[in-house]
Amino acid sequence: MKSMTVKVKHQSLVDQLTQSGAGSLRRVQDPLVQWFAWLALTGLIMGGLIAGLKPRPDMAENFQNPGFVLFVAFILLGSALSAWGAVLSGIPGRGLALWQKIFLAAALAGLVLVPWFLFPAAAADVDSGNLDDDYCFPLVLAIGLLPWAILGLTLSKNASFRPAVTGFWSGTSAFLMASGALFVCCPCWTRGHLLTAHVLPVALASFTTALLGSYWFSRWNKA
Repeated sequence: MKSMTVKVKHQSLVDQLTQSGAGSLRRVQDPLVQWFAWLALTGLIMGGLIAGLKPRPDMAENFQNPGFVLFVAFILLGSALSAWGAVLSGIPGRGLALWQKIFLAAALAGLVLVPWFLFPAAAADVDSGNLDDDYCFPLVLAIGLLPWAILGLTLSKNASFRPAVTGFWSGTSAFLMASGALFVCCPCWTRGHLLTAHVLPVALASFTTALLGSYWFSRWNKA
């Protein structure tokens, strides 16, 4: 009931301002359009990255590996729902539904549990073309900046009343995409490597983007 009241008041205010002669206002782009456009563009960028770095040569047989399948599924689900949460957090009265929060929490937890239980503590590296596993950690942070900046430009046009939340979820989504792309090409699939070089940088980046987002996504309210 409270959420519905906020949405009604917000829409009423927007309609009044839009119809008045004061100022020039643009309607916010539909949330689904924002979400899908970012996913599509980022998917193309990450696909190009994977093609350039070259996937692991044993990729085909890994589709029979439950650890690989679950880890990739949790990355994609976590990234998609995080991006959706970031978009909705910039629209007053909107937010993730309860079932979406449950699925997102399960995906993020799975990114820790799957490496811990379904990947070995030690294993020989696979010759994986152009990626050295020593650089996975910094590469996740560096590559994730591009999809985060693209998503941020879209989100900055919304009116976020929770800019830190917007920053957190947008960062989680973007850096998960980067981590997933590198995972497919990474020659070292051990428990410790995946947790410290693929999952940890996403967590660190998410809290950093929450701090950055608290400024970037609140600028509309300071104008």
